[in-house]
Amino acid sequence: YIDMLIDEKITSKSVKILGGKYKDKNGNSICISSQASDKIFFDLKRSKNCSIVIGNVSVSEKLNIKMLGAGGKIFLDDNTSIFQMNIIVNSEGTVKIGKDCMISHHVELQQSDQHMIFDLYTGKRINYPKDILVGNHVWLGRECQLLGGANIGDNSICGARTVTSGKFPCNVIVAGAPGKIIRTGIIWARDLIENSNCDYFEQCSDKKALDYIPDTIKFREKH
Repeated sequence: YIDMLIDEKITSKSVKILGGKYKDKNGNSICISSQASDKIFFDLKRSKNCSIVIGNVSVSEKLNIKMLGAGGKIFLDDNTSIFQMNIIVNSEGTVKIGKDCMISHHVELQQSDQHMIFDLYTGKRINYPKDILVGNHVWLGRECQLLGGANIGDNSICGARTVTSGKFPCNVIVAGAPGKIIRTGIIWARDLIENSNCDYFEQCSDKKALDYIPDTIKFREKH
């Protein structure tokens, strides 16, 4: 059964049938929670010695994961919800997404360029792959693109169609192409505006953001 999977696109459903752990003849491995969505698809045909660890993430439409080259790593932590996302990891690269994240439609995480770029005068390469790190309780908006080097702090938001390879702190809103901070000192909740139009955070049912506020910041409740 495992040999059959090597020649096909592996799914989270098939890995869970195998007990949540899968390893192929090229040294690629997948470890996935029994509670993870069945809508995760893996392409390992062009990779070796790569590892993928996925917690109990939910996927509404589809999560595509493609590994290229050797030694790539992906970590998706618990309670993250995804509508539709593509992740591509190249040799020795890492993509890590923390807990309680919310990922919207057609989000792209590409950890490296697919081709090499060199300085015209020295001939030296200038586009080595860099990791992508997404903190806890991060909201990635519709059609957001994170490129190699992107590092998004806890409780932050990347607005719709943000494109960035930059590093950003906790509790900020990033927007634009290239992405820039447009607001600091924010937290957010999953509550839908169509169901409740809260004036204060404490009125929201989702208060997960409070779990990831730095100890140096004291949340001010409404008085």
